Amino acid sequence: MENAAGRVANTIVCTRCEASVDACNYSAISVDQQHRGPARVVPDPPESDTVSLLVDFLAASLNQAPPGSSEHSHVINVVRTLLKQNKNQVSDDDDDDEVEEEDDAGANDCISAEEQDALARVEEFLADERNFPPLIKCTFNNTKRRNYVLNLPENPKTEVPSSPIPDNEASRLSAAEAAGLIQLANYLAPEHPTAEAEPDHVIDVHDLDIICQLAAKTLGVTHALISVMGANHEHVLASVGTPKFAGAAVPRQHTLCQHQLMAPGPLMLVHPEADLRLQNIETIKNLGPKCYIGFPVTAPTIGDGGREQIAVGTLCCFDSEPRSELTHTQYATLQSLARTASYLVQRKGQQIQQQVAQESRES
Repeated sequence: MENAAGRVANTIVCTRCEASVDACNYSAISVDQQHRGPARVVPDPPESDTVSLLVDFLAASLNQAPPGSSEHSHVINVVRTLLKQNKNQVSDDDDDDEVEEEDDAGANDCISAEEQDALARVEEFLADERNFPPLIKCTFNNTKRRNYVLNLPENPKTEVPSSPIPDNEASRLSAAEAAGLIQLANYLAPEHPTAEAEPDHVIDVHDLDIICQLAAKTLGVTHALISVMGANHEHVLASVGTPKFAGAAVPRQHTLCQHQLMAPGPLMLVHPEADLRLQNIETIKNLGPKCYIGFPVTAPTIGDGGREQIAVGTLCCFDSEPRSELTHTQYATLQSLARTASYLVQRKGQQIQQQVAQESRES
């Protein structure tokens, strides 16, 4: 084997590992000099417009949605939840009147003064570097090396590795179940969909769609989704991009998000088609993403009064263009959006639990 310095040495490699390495696609890497090396977070360039783009999108969404409509309510809900974040936490107090909806803003194409003020506060919150994690702590899981073992297949050209299972898997699934997120996942993205004339429950996910749109705009990518990872499937609750993944239950071993769960922080993958963990999964073969960024969606752990959170899913973005860097603002914004998504998903889990309990009492 020849190393980067040109030194040749004898190396013993197992045949299964060698076959897995050979099965990867390195064609794009060979011509991509810009995005080599580990994923990293870099300082913002002068006059970064990341936050202003997001606020402009929220303002446009409010303008396009008639006051009093469900679409308008969902935008307000996202704004309200973002404003509840304080010291990297989302408050559980729903009685905050950070921004109130108005039945009549004067005209359907005009944002009320109170809504304009709320958007200004969102912009201030997202742009304030005092709310960012220190740049040195903006890291990604497994950037230098994996902290878990892979179970490689006998034939990597036709099979995929078995899903790695995190040490906290039992606690993770218990937390998701207790929060109603397994019920929510099976309702919004069932493993075996059935045709029904009338749904048993009504769970609106337009606010999650907005989070996906904000995440995609933060990075300038084509796809974003919010999911819950069950024992065997990733259940996609909301998504943006074509094709739409919302409502899909993807076998766990064919997902990129399975690897985000293997450590507490976010995961960034550059050229996953050249990653022996991923090169043969359906997502890579069918969509050909060249980059992936996933931040954890969480639920309260059981037994500590909900003081700690545990990853139960992912807010992720991917794109056909490679990238190996996020700016400081992009990292902090995705972290805030993932916390917002976690809060909204937990509320929907409570909602479906309440609906099921109500049906049980009435039956």
